[in-house]
Amino acid sequence: MAVNFIALSKLFILALYTYNLVSLQVSKPIQDTYPWTAYNISSTLARISLNQARVITNRSNDTPATEALAELGWQNLETQRAKTKAKQMFKVLHDMAPNCLTDLFSLKKNITNYNLRGSSTSLQLPLPKTEFMKKSFSYDGAKLWNSLPEASRDCTSLSSFVRELEAHTFI
Repeated sequence: MAVNFIALSKLFILALYTYNLVSLQVSKPIQDTYPWTAYNISSTLARISLNQARVITNRSNDTPATEALAELGWQNLETQRAKTKAKQMFKVLHDMAPNCLTDLFSLKKNITNYNLRGSSTSLQLPLPKTEFMKKSFSYDGAKLWNSLPEASRDCTSLSSFVRELEAHTFI
């Protein structure tokens, strides 16, 4: 019985090592660099990540992948992309990003004369005329930023914002 346990633990360690190698060299750079990747690429990467979690936890394909992700303490790629996009939005609004990105966004308080609740940190959403526009960073980033709690939007440093993001549940 002990031999089987040792063999299984070696197999688990090998699978975990393989996942980390593949994740760090293939999946992670793509999702970190391009949090707004095309839908077909992002869905393929998500499927690969979920299958990797199932293999590492030794679960069959018909069990929900969320159980495997929870067991490993991982987040799904959609959540990771949302957090990356939120961090980028924080950088844009706090002048830590290039001007070409900061020019895409404007605060509601700069557009309207009304003193609305939360308008000091809310962004004006551009009016999308196409589905393509709804998937753009200028629309989706502003929509994501406005969906964050006001405590998160009021953070002054990136490190405190990241801590607030960890407490916020996405999707």
